[in-house]
Amino acid sequence: MPAPSLRAPLSGFSAPWAGVRFIRRNPSLLRFFAIPVLINTLVYGTGGYLFFSYLPRLMNSFIKDPQTWYMELVWWVLAVIIGGVVALIFLFTFTAVGLVIASPFLEALSEKVDIIRLGGNPAPDDTGFITDILRSMASMGKWIFLFLLAQILCLFLHLIPVIGNIVGAACQFGVTFFFLAWEFWDIPMERRKMKFGDKWKFMKDNLTTALAFGAVISLYILIPLFNFVMMPTTVAGASILVSQLLGEQPLSGDDPQADKILEDAERLKP
Repeated sequence: MPAPSLRAPLSGFSAPWAGVRFIRRNPSLLRFFAIPVLINTLVYGTGGYLFFSYLPRLMNSFIKDPQTWYMELVWWVLAVIIGGVVALIFLFTFTAVGLVIASPFLEALSEKVDIIRLGGNPAPDDTGFITDILRSMASMGKWIFLFLLAQILCLFLHLIPVIGNIVGAACQFGVTFFFLAWEFWDIPMERRKMKFGDKWKFMKDNLTTALAFGAVISLYILIPLFNFVMMPTTVAGASILVSQLLGEQPLSGDDPQADKILEDAERLKP
């Protein structure tokens, strides 16, 4: 097998930004991001309002009607600490909850990206709903098993004398990057009805691209709020990249009629 060129990792690194450019050229896709953001903001906004409205009553259950200045100071310090902790919890769970809410929208976004680029769904829904669910569940179970097995093998590498920690850490980084890429690539792969074996072969055949894609995602996925904002563009970039790696030909490089194609597809959709 020939050595991979620099183009493979570069395409992986640039894929999320390709998603940014694609959504910018096709603003109708913004609704797949705006709707889950609005829902998530309403959920957290309501929760925050209710909590901070209840906070004085909560504080009074600890320190009821402070009579001295120092007890009042303690009351306010505790209120700030409790409020700050809850605010941090809200901040760090906003993305996790948002991704759960956004999941069906992200799948729809990936499908629309293909419709715009290719002029139609590359894999028409010709199988039953139950069949699709069972295949997806089986694939996810195998994905989890492989991920855990790979992480366990990486842990054993730490036992190698002298270089074990370096080799083990490198292995864990590589496994994380690989399976993180798989998680995003699985959306367009699953829609194409690819079996698990085909997915595994596809990931192996595009290993350097997958590692680069997973690496760039890992740089921002731990940043609260920013990772949530980048999720739709990452899904769009993953859809474009998988389509390119499969050799599917787009209608045009710039998709000048993207919005019209999307509107036509919506009208023709049963």
